Amino acid sequence: MHGFQRWLELDPSAIECLNWLSLLYRRMGDLDSARRVSSQAVELQLDDPDSLNNLGLVYLAQQNVPSALAALERAVQLRPTEAQFRHNLGIAQQRLGDDGRAAQSFQSSIQLAPRAVPSYLSLGELTLAHGDPVRAFNCARSVLQLDPNSVTAMLLAARALTNLDRGEKSEAYLRSVIKLDTNNSIAHAMLGFRLQFGGRFEPAEASFRKSLELNSHQGLSHWGLRQGKRATEADVPELGRLQELAESELVPISERAYLYYTLGKSWADLKRYAEAFAAYERANLCGFQTNLAARPFARDRYQAAFDRTSELFTAEFIERHRTMGSESNKPIFIVGMMRSGTTLMEQILSSHPEVAAGGELQFWLERAPGVVDINKHSVEPGRAGRLVQDYLNLLNGVSSERRVTDKMPQNIQVVGLIRILFPNAKIINLNRNPVDTCLSIFFTPYEFPPEFAYIKENIAFAYRQNQRITEHWRRHVGSENFFDVTYEELIDDSESVIRSVLDFCELPWDERCLRHDQNARAVNTPSVWQVRQPIYKTSRDQWKKYEAFLGPFKELA
Repeated sequence: MHGFQRWLELDPSAIECLNWLSLLYRRMGDLDSARRVSSQAVELQLDDPDSLNNLGLVYLAQQNVPSALAALERAVQLRPTEAQFRHNLGIAQQRLGDDGRAAQSFQSSIQLAPRAVPSYLSLGELTLAHGDPVRAFNCARSVLQLDPNSVTAMLLAARALTNLDRGEKSEAYLRSVIKLDTNNSIAHAMLGFRLQFGGRFEPAEASFRKSLELNSHQGLSHWGLRQGKRATEADVPELGRLQELAESELVPISERAYLYYTLGKSWADLKRYAEAFAAYERANLCGFQTNLAARPFARDRYQAAFDRTSELFTAEFIERHRTMGSESNKPIFIVGMMRSGTTLMEQILSSHPEVAAGGELQFWLERAPGVVDINKHSVEPGRAGRLVQDYLNLLNGVSSERRVTDKMPQNIQVVGLIRILFPNAKIINLNRNPVDTCLSIFFTPYEFPPEFAYIKENIAFAYRQNQRITEHWRRHVGSENFFDVTYEELIDDSESVIRSVLDFCELPWDERCLRHDQNARAVNTPSVWQVRQPIYKTSRDQWKKYEAFLGPFKELA
């Protein structure tokens, strides 16, 4: 440090020296000094890309993302072939919520420097968050070809494979990480969830406890431990310790979110609902700050998408285009607002010997926009044909069974296109008490949250849009394709409702559908614990316990 300061005394305009000083100050955590010398370098030479890049990195460290973006964009303009500059720009774009441009920046960095490991990892994380686990896995695999012992890449590969329902391979990666780094608390936590997804609850608990031995601040593992256990009065002292941990500024905010979710669930077990709701509110605040603060929910844009769909997909439009579809009845679509019972319905149906579970497939959300021409009010035949064939290939890859479920709740947005391209497909729409549904969304942590998560007003708004488009489909899609199931009726009169669902799907009755809790398939959604229990009624009318705290949810009652 003294050498650089002496250099500046001899030559105050030495930009190279200022850039080195900025780097040193940044590594020491003295961000104000780092910004001062970087700004000085930029002032001395406005078009020096290294100085602009350094200044952008300082602004990123200070959470001044707009200023970082401006500096990094200029650096890339001045030196477009610098892979690191493009990577840094991608980080700034991602922090501002511009994920599309961020992905392009990471991809450009990789093209300029094919061994750019950080860009592969950043692109993999981004594509996984946007529902493309195949691309995420390919990014992880590219890193592992460069560095076979990259723990970060193995963890990314494991998460991607979990999303692809390839649990055994995901578990193999996690065990490889633990073999390389036995003290990796994240790997132990992820293994715990992997085991939990597969119904192996005792070894899952052991993995969570090992994770907490290594890092007691691991909120994710506290949450995993509490999923299958009801809190008792004997747990109150431990809950007090968790409360102190959750309030500690030393714990990362993402982990504090999981700690508050854990507290919320535990206080609810003890019927201390005021404390439970307070914990859930803190959890959602932490979750919002971690995941969505940089990308506010755009209600106008969200509603406009539903408006365009309902305006275009009338009964007449659907009938006019239906001849371009496939006669296959292999897919069974399970739709509805998230947390309305869709996972339970898939677990019931996939207990039938003729039905395989496809899980939450991203296919229609990714491909549907490229098939419909809003301006021409038409479905493009060539693209539609490719979509149909690609989807059937996808389902055949999932299973050779006669029928395969596609349990993506958001597919409610594309029911009209599904009706056109698969006129013989069955669409099951789950309905649940609106306040219970919204509370469940509010009470649930998400690795990849929906854009309306965490804010009660936004959740209620999204629920209303969902109900509006659902009512549209009831009017414009025939009852031979669209079948409503009420969650409360399903749990009150299970056999009767399940029989009607099987009749609708043109499937013979099978007793195994009543024993869905014995279904051995992996479940990768937040409902993993619930769907492994016999149908229970305690989730009904949950909202009455929190009536004093509902806020905008109460308007839905």
